[in-house]
Amino acid sequence: MSDDEGSNLAGLAKIRRAFQVRDELRDLLEKLLTADRKYTRRDNNSERYSRTVWAEWTLDEVPDYTQSSLLMGDTIHNLRAAMDHAVWAVTPSRIQGTCPRDVAFPLHTSEEGFKKWLRKRKTWYGPTVVEVLDSQQPYHAGTAKLHPLHILQYLSNTDKHQLLNVVANNAVAMSEVRVYPHPPGGVKSAVHEGVVSPGVVLARAEFIRPVDKSEVELVPTFAFEQVFRYIDPAGDERWLPLGDAMNQVCPAVVTAVGYIASAHEKDVNDGCTPKA
Repeated sequence: MSDDEGSNLAGLAKIRRAFQVRDELRDLLEKLLTADRKYTRRDNNSERYSRTVWAEWTLDEVPDYTQSSLLMGDTIHNLRAAMDHAVWAVTPSRIQGTCPRDVAFPLHTSEEGFKKWLRKRKTWYGPTVVEVLDSQQPYHAGTAKLHPLHILQYLSNTDKHQLLNVVANNAVAMSEVRVYPHPPGGVKSAVHEGVVSPGVVLARAEFIRPVDKSEVELVPTFAFEQVFRYIDPAGDERWLPLGDAMNQVCPAVVTAVGYIASAHEKDVNDGCTPKA
C-alpha cells in the first residue's frame, strides 16, 4: 500500500472502535438512567398544631458511574487517536523517522498557539492540509460557543494525565411540587437542579395548613440526565449532558479525519506535497 492510499484509510479503524465502545456506553447509561431510584420523604405530619405544613424528598443513593467513566475514556482515546493517525499518514516519512513525537493533530484554543505549532511544521504539509488543520481549531469558536474538538481534547487530557472523567447524575427541574387541593395561600416550592449526591434534598414544599385540616396530596416530579465535568477555555466549570456532547464530538472527529485525507489527496494531485 502506498503512502497516499494509507492516508485515505488512516484513522478509520480507530473511529469504528470508538463507535463500538460508544454504543456500549450508551446502553449502560440507558440502563442506569432507567433504574429504580429510592427516595425518602420527611415531613411534619406529626406536628398537627403547626401552622405550616412542609415536606421534602431526598435521594437515598446514586448510580455508580465508574464503568461509564472508563467506557467514555476508551471512546475518547480512540477518537483522539483517529485524528493523530490521520495526520501521521500525511506526514513525510523522513519526519516520521526523525520527529515522531512532533506528529499529532493539533488542537489549540488560541490562534497564537496554532501559529506557534505550525511554525516548525508548515513545510511538512501541503497548503490544503494546513488550511484544513487551521479550520478545525477550537479557537475559531471563540469563548461564547463550545467547540466539540476542545471537549474531546479536555476529556482526553483529563483521562490520560489526571483522573477518570467525572460522570454524574444531574437533576432536572421539571416542575414545582404540586399540592391537591391547592392551598388558598399558595405553595412555596423549591426543586433541586444540578448534580446530585446521596442525601441531597431534591424537592421541598411548604404551605399554610388548611383551616379544616383536611388531607392534601403532594406530588413531586423527578427527572434526571447524565452529565460530565468540563472546563471550558475560559476556565469555567460546566456540567454537559453526555449524550448531547457525544453527538457533537463523534461527527466532528469523522469530519476532521475525512478532511485531512481529502486535503492531502488534493495536494498530491496539485503537486504541492513536500518531499518524503
